[in-house]
Amino acid sequence: MIPAMFGRLLVAMFAVLALAPAAFPQAGTVVIQPDQRLFVTMAALNAAGFDVEFGSQYHPMRATVRKYAQEVDPDLIARLKSFYNARKGNQTDEAQLSKYISLAVMLTDAPGFRPTTREEAMPPDARSILAFADLLREFYDKAHMFQHWLEVRPQYERAIGQLGPVLRDLIVRTDAYLRVPLGGSGSRDLAIYLELAAPVNTVNVRSYQDNYFVVLGDSANPTVDDIRHAYLHFHLDSLVTANLAKIEGNGTLLALAAKAEGVDRAYVAESHVMVTESLIRAMELRIDRVPAASARERVDMFYRMGLLLTPYFYDALKTYEQLE
Repeated sequence: MIPAMFGRLLVAMFAVLALAPAAFPQAGTVVIQPDQRLFVTMAALNAAGFDVEFGSQYHPMRATVRKYAQEVDPDLIARLKSFYNARKGNQTDEAQLSKYISLAVMLTDAPGFRPTTREEAMPPDARSILAFADLLREFYDKAHMFQHWLEVRPQYERAIGQLGPVLRDLIVRTDAYLRVPLGGSGSRDLAIYLELAAPVNTVNVRSYQDNYFVVLGDSANPTVDDIRHAYLHFHLDSLVTANLAKIEGNGTLLALAAKAEGVDRAYVAESHVMVTESLIRAMELRIDRVPAASARERVDMFYRMGLLLTPYFYDALKTYEQLE
């Protein structure tokens, strides 16, 4: 049973679903493209010592960008390595990638690489390595990255040409389920970037205010579920935020849930996270038309993990699907 304190939120959320498409926040632009900032960041990271070993599974672009360090004076390479190692500490290389991606998408285009907002307003992970932007500017110049980008960009364009139809189909099918009309005039933007020098099969999702970013590594079989999950956040985050104030005293419930065995603390740390993830997980099951028995098993699993509203949303979405 859903606790009474959630009643008003559930009524409001279901009302919004019932009113779709008009009630859904209208998205701005969705772009799928390569990004020079990420390319330069990955080249500089490799020069600094970033090394996630997948051997032959890596796209050849990794070997290409590693050669760029040979064009740079040893002093700069030493400073790159010193910066990277000092902030890596005892963590793995895999754990470093997300914060450098977070920084890259918060910078202006080359050759400036300047923060797009005040330092105190930047995401904490990007802010923790903000000084790397100074090294990026120097690396961009001394490694002749402008010329290298012109040389390799056609490879990126071809790879995106192969990936694009898959992503466009995903977006069209998701929009159809949400009943979101094409050509919305909202201010939110989603950029999907393909970075061939990143580790294979990686998906990094970042959001800042109304801007969403998905950065993909090379993959023979793109993890479209992760991309769709980010796309649903793009549409639904503001919907949840607009209705979350209707809950009173929900912190007490989340605190109790956090003590339960098997609960993912990340899900119950904030009401917005719990509600949004509950809605998205339920919606993914409905979009994929998972058979009822399997869907119920997964709904129960999500509930036990701390996504307390997944059972409600899973049932409510069935009614939503039947609305004209």
